[in-house]
Amino acid sequence: MREQTVLILGGYGGAGKALAELLLKETKLRLLIGGRNPAKAEALAFELNTRHSCHRVEARTLDANRPETLLPVFKESRLVIIAAPLGESLLSVLRVALESGTDWLDLLFPPDIPQKLQTYEGEIHKNEQVVLTQGGFHPGLPAVLVHHAAACFTRLERAVVALAMNARFPLTESLHELLDEITETRLAVFRDGIWRSPVWKDLRSFNFGPPAGTRKCYPMAMTEMQAIPEYYGLRETGVYAAGFNGFVDFLVLPLIYAAYSLRRGLGRKALSRLFCWGINTFSPKQEWVVIRLEADGEENGKPKSISFSLNHEDAYFLTAAPVVCCLLQYLEGTIPSGLKMMAHAVDPSRTIEDLQRMGIRIETDTN
Repeated sequence: MREQTVLILGGYGGAGKALAELLLKETKLRLLIGGRNPAKAEALAFELNTRHSCHRVEARTLDANRPETLLPVFKESRLVIIAAPLGESLLSVLRVALESGTDWLDLLFPPDIPQKLQTYEGEIHKNEQVVLTQGGFHPGLPAVLVHHAAACFTRLERAVVALAMNARFPLTESLHELLDEITETRLAVFRDGIWRSPVWKDLRSFNFGPPAGTRKCYPMAMTEMQAIPEYYGLRETGVYAAGFNGFVDFLVLPLIYAAYSLRRGLGRKALSRLFCWGINTFSPKQEWVVIRLEADGEENGKPKSISFSLNHEDAYFLTAAPVVCCLLQYLEGTIPSGLKMMAHAVDPSRTIEDLQRMGIRIETDTN
């Protein structure tokens, strides 16, 4: 039974629900919906079992801040998907996974997560466990797109990824983490052989096509991209993100930067509420997410350019789909044990094919 059981920690959150829904469609797995609120977990389990005419979903009450509640459920599970922020509990939850022999896949986006997990890299290797970090689409897909594009060139010179979205944000702990990361200056621009911190002149415009159009984007740090120049000898790479709307970009974000310049985390809860309200109030009604890769290089001595655009209207679905693509490969045994970022563990071409099959719209342009 354990070999066919996956626990989703934070399973009744937005990303967790999307994951559970897609896993029921794509696999025969038994799913455990885990969280601190038993009523929410049980309600979702009932809803999913009813919708899919099955009995494969069960609820479990557990708390990441209380490791003793985790161990029995982890022992039931072949793999745990971390779909909720863990904060200071990260390593204690990983310890439970190591003790129970449970594999791990997280959707945690702070750039320092891989470095923190490296604390137990030796034990992970010794146990021959699979620990995959930073799944989803940001992080999770940018490096996959670069790996996929590289197969189209004999020499890849430049590969940049841009993100734009118009989505609604619930007020959750993940939003607090997002504000922390927005205000953190990190190495995000790679040009002429070095990574450096971005400045305002690094703003760039990308044409995302309708409905997003052309948007100004600012470099954002993404740990999975740090190794990309070494893979392919690139002269330029990075990830760029568009803003949200005028109210958030020109009023709320400057307020957040000003508060955090005085003390990191100052007014986090109030600013999170304002950020969430500004996005949900002033953004257009039509929701969409676009990820665009632009790559240049050579093929057999001739200049070549290629672009990929991935589109979907649901940010949670676009978060869940790459994770499910990864899990399909994991279940087939093609992902070896060890600690890896999801973007560097998966087969990129297989991932793109599965994303398209699941309903992600993909457009390709080659020159």
